[in-house]
Amino acid sequence: MSDKNSDQDSAVPSDSEGEIFGELAENSNDLIELSSTDGKLIYVNPIGRRMIGIERPTDTTLHRLTDFLTPEEIRRQAAIYKIVATEGK
Repeated sequence: MSDKNSDQDSAVPSDSEGEIFGELAENSNDLIELSSTDGKLIYVNPIGRRMIGIERPTDTTLHRLTDFLTPEEIRRQAAIYKIVATEGK
């Protein structure tokens, strides 16, 4: 018999984990965003939208993460993405 939760390194969340993340993100008082590796915003939670000035009906994919970062932060994020792309973590 296999335990569904035995693989602690699984990158694919279960349905319940996805629901928990969604609830946390939607109700958080912190900015939470997901972006593609090329910086295109995929998701920004409600408080994050207010923080960076994206109105609710606006499609977040019209923006890139770099639209909201300082030049120094853009360089830091680029270094992080390079590590993730080459090392996978």
